Amino acid sequence: MEAPKETRKEPPKRQPGVGAVEFAQTFIKGLTESESQPILDRLLIGEFTADNRIKRCAYCNYYWKDGSLRNTRRTCCADCKIAAKTLQKRAQRAAYEQQPKKRKLADDYIHWMEYPFWLEENSMVSIGWKYEVPHSNDVLDAMSVVF
Repeated sequence: MEAPKETRKEPPKRQPGVGAVEFAQTFIKGLTESESQPILDRLLIGEFTADNRIKRCAYCNYYWKDGSLRNTRRTCCADCKIAAKTLQKRAQRAAYEQQPKKRKLADDYIHWMEYPFWLEENSMVSIGWKYEVPHSNDVLDAMSVVF
């Protein structure tokens, strides 16, 4: 029987933030490059996550230690926070722009042609009463007598 393959997560593609660099330096301080490389590889796949204060940054995706009082930060540094907020706003704007434009009754009035007209009678009635007040029955009777 074959031993199960160890699945390794891909390392993050962005540059690490200041908090992630400081966290990694705590493990490799005083070591040579060849000694620190296996430790950094293990750190990138998340083998040092026994502490609940060690988190993955929401932007750069590197591990870092949250030093806040309530343990509620999502990013390792201010630069990552600004970049994450920028991405969030960009996604919100894109979602808002994809929403269909709300249809108005006035959209049914074709005014730019030589003889303006309404596409739907319901729109004409709904808007037209504001501009053309219908006469009462007494006024209509008086008009019919004159004609």
